[in-house]
Amino acid sequence: MKTRSFSTFVDDRFYYDFIGLYNSWLYYEHKVPLKVYISGNLLPERKQAIAKHCEIIEDPEILKPENKKKYEFKFIALINNMSDQEIFVDTDTIFLSNVDHLFDYLDQGKMVVADEPNGNITHSNHAYKEPWAIEHKRIKSELEKYIGNSAENYTSDFVTSNYNVGLLGLRKDIHRFYLEKTVEILNSDFDTFPNPTSKFEQYVFSLLIQLYNVDKEVLAQNAWMNTWNLHQEPKKLITVDHGKFAVYDSMGVKLNFYHFTAGFYIKDQDDKNLEVAKPHMLFDQLHQIRKFTRDEIESAYYKLDNPLLLLFEYFCNKGL
Repeated sequence: MKTRSFSTFVDDRFYYDFIGLYNSWLYYEHKVPLKVYISGNLLPERKQAIAKHCEIIEDPEILKPENKKKYEFKFIALINNMSDQEIFVDTDTIFLSNVDHLFDYLDQGKMVVADEPNGNITHSNHAYKEPWAIEHKRIKSELEKYIGNSAENYTSDFVTSNYNVGLLGLRKDIHRFYLEKTVEILNSDFDTFPNPTSKFEQYVFSLLIQLYNVDKEVLAQNAWMNTWNLHQEPKKLITVDHGKFAVYDSMGVKLNFYHFTAGFYIKDQDDKNLEVAKPHMLFDQLHQIRKFTRDEIESAYYKLDNPLLLLFEYFCNKGL
């Protein structure tokens, strides 16, 4: 019998993010369980609280500093411990509807990815030391060492479609290979500088699944992965459908998932960015050198006319 799970990573810093995520998973009545990878220091009482509700995975490979530099620790955890079908989500997210149906795509053999086209990488646009024709040949030759003939798909006009791995659905028997290949390249001397492709797991993974022509279900950004300028426009509206909170944008699109990343900043009096405003900071600022007030945190969201912090707080206040 195949195993299925949602999963996320938790440490002390993101503990309250997890509470919000977990309660949103519960609120929308998911049937597929949510499991937790421990990704850093976590107070024993917090671990015990999580264990009452979720399977906990503790893998020493996740904690190694060398596996944190390019965020490959997440992929290593999945390689070692993933269910037959697993949908990984970042901890600073909440569900906005029941999304168990995404596993139907995995049944079909498709990978599930969340589109983030405002992060696409046009490879020829970067100011390399050598002309692009020379750099393209070099990068393509380097890729051949790792992916063989699939490097032929790396054309001179190549654009990497950016898929945000804050929401990623995988089938172990088909897709673990691409996780392993991503980690292999991240731990090699492969370098695309100043093109950022080689710097983080998301970029390398997005590049590979495109070069390998992986069959995938691409989730539309406006319904699944609002980031950067999309936090502000189109405006987000919280309402109630059939007794449950629902979120629509001003274009009428229903949101199924929300990622509190990339774009919420606490600013100083000169409108300069001081700190990324994470939802958990309303409850806990253990790792902040400077402590921020509730007004400062809220302003990062409400100055963008974005009300989703209210929904996060609603879920987080339910506790564990």
